[in-house]
Amino acid sequence: MICPFCLKDFPAGYSQCPHCLGSMAGNPQPAYAGVFRRFFAFFFDVLIISVPATGLYFGLIFALGPDQPMIPLTAMSAVLGLLGILQLVLLLTSGQTIGKKMLGAKIVGKDFEKAGVGKILLREIIGRMVCGLTASIGYLIILFNPQRRGLHDMIGGTVVLRKQKAAETPAAAAPTPQPAFEAAPAPPPPTPAAPTAVPIAAPPTPEPAFQPPPPLPAEPPAPVMVSPAMPVAAPPVPPVPQPVKMPEAAAAAVVEAGSCPACHSPIEDPSSKFCLVCGYPIQGGIKIYNQFCPNCKAPVPEGTPTCPSCNRLMAEVPPPVVAPFPHEAAAEATVVVSAPQIISYTAEGRQEVFTLQIPLTKIGRNKDNHIPLPGEKAISGHHCEIYMEGTQFFIRDLKSTNGVYVNNKKVETSVLADGDKIKLGFKIFRFKQS
Repeated sequence: MICPFCLKDFPAGYSQCPHCLGSMAGNPQPAYAGVFRRFFAFFFDVLIISVPATGLYFGLIFALGPDQPMIPLTAMSAVLGLLGILQLVLLLTSGQTIGKKMLGAKIVGKDFEKAGVGKILLREIIGRMVCGLTASIGYLIILFNPQRRGLHDMIGGTVVLRKQKAAETPAAAAPTPQPAFEAAPAPPPPTPAAPTAVPIAAPPTPEPAFQPPPPLPAEPPAPVMVSPAMPVAAPPVPPVPQPVKMPEAAAAAVVEAGSCPACHSPIEDPSSKFCLVCGYPIQGGIKIYNQFCPNCKAPVPEGTPTCPSCNRLMAEVPPPVVAPFPHEAAAEATVVVSAPQIISYTAEGRQEVFTLQIPLTKIGRNKDNHIPLPGEKAISGHHCEIYMEGTQFFIRDLKSTNGVYVNNKKVETSVLADGDKIKLGFKIFRFKQS
């Protein structure tokens, strides 16, 4: 993740940048560097390389005279080569040359991740060569592209960002704490009734207002004297069933037998991480989240007042989606949508089952995704997300490099049905809606 204030890379999930302590509340987006900033950065890079070499050349010509031109030319070439290598090393390691550092610009991937060596070399060698063959028209595309990308940026899959100040970053303001409920307004004081006219001849005697007597203390029931010769048995009271917590050993035995330890529903898939009926975790060490942040869609542990990612108050989270059963005879019955799955197969033929989080599941190569795929180089850091609206599931492309395909058709956002084939990079999944 790239900080929009200092343009330094840091892992996702932080509430503020660890380098400049900039707030990440509201998920602020970086800004693109304009054509003038990029031109002057290139101009400064040329000056930084050419001025020392030219000064050394004319200084040696003045000191040695014009009779020995090879020594000044050799020295100038050496200085040009060393400064050019320095600029290239800075560009490959940090995405910034000296001129870009001076003007606060940086080259990153188009998914706002750190640009690798391959992308920068492709941009600087192949991309600039193509721009030169088009008589610099490839650079003029920057004026009309909304992301300020030239032809060399498109070939390398990169964008150029600029630093921002906290005032110009479109970050959402911190939410004002709101009470969980609003107290009902106090009723207005009763309007005193107009006094009733009473004849003067017979004024009524004022009576004291009625005061209810104080409650008497409860008396213990009188003991019942029972003759020892005739014992009276108390009527049997049916025992009230109490919920008994199942011990861990018994729960493990139930899991091995193929049923949920909480609701005793049969578990068809032995690789499931939680029960599809009640959501009880059936494997140790698995954390199941029942709520998600409505702002950044990150999972929030139960009982946490604010989102750990963007500090959003969780009191504003709507209740879980429950759809009514579409039948008149069962008007009060409800159907809760269970967690769907995506299934793939490895090269060895082994089945991989990934259970999706409800209502949002992010998929990508980075470890902060709900389903991380670190070994898939053709999948972007944040490739796509599968989310739920009502009882329907959708998939959305997060500006990935290789795109998202549903049933061999490239999509930006698409509805998912049971059995759909999803292709991400070189990996193919089958969507299963339980």
